[in-house]
Amino acid sequence: MAKKYSTEELQRIWNRVKPKRIEQESLRIDRIEMELKTTYSLLDALKKEMDLMKARLDKIESLERIEEEGVEELVEIPEKEALARINDYVKNHPGCRTSEIIYNLRLDPDLVLRVLKKLEEEGKVRGENTG
Repeated sequence: MAKKYSTEELQRIWNRVKPKRIEQESLRIDRIEMELKTTYSLLDALKKEMDLMKARLDKIESLERIEEEGVEELVEIPEKEALARINDYVKNHPGCRTSEIIYNLRLDPDLVLRVLKKLEEEGKVRGENTG
């Protein structure tokens, strides 16, 4: 037969057990939260590094393509004009790559990357890693 405890006895038992368990669980939760914050910070840093590498790769690919196909020169136009041309190109060629924009519009890669970053910040284009 099971022992019956009074309300006071149950309260005393609970008070002896409760603080230790809560403290241990609280410490575990704090440790997990710190690990998650660290993980998210690392993931954010990795994403930024991947975006930078993608931009560099696009620049290299476009320059290689230009070299292979013998395009005479790339033009550096005012950023405002480049913004309009690139925005129009992206609208007419959804899913295009940075290297395609550079090659087909014959624009300086640094200019294209600068403009695309600005358009992305304005929410007009969305960059994707196609790796």
